[in-house]
Amino acid sequence: MPFNDLREFIDAARKLEQVKDIHGAHWNLEIGALTEIFAFMEPSPLVVFDQIPDYGPN
Repeated sequence: MPFNDLREFIDAARKLEQVKDIHGAHWNLEIGALTEIFAFMEPSPLVVFDQIPDYGPN
């Protein structure tokens, strides 16, 4: 199934309950470690980081 943009892809993954939203993770201290943890999960979710300190939303 082709997607027109990343938002469509994420929406499709949400419908399949394969998205993990992470809010407030620090860009330097936590995002790398969390990415490693989720990469080794079975099945590995699509991880969306939002509300990152020092960056605007979305």
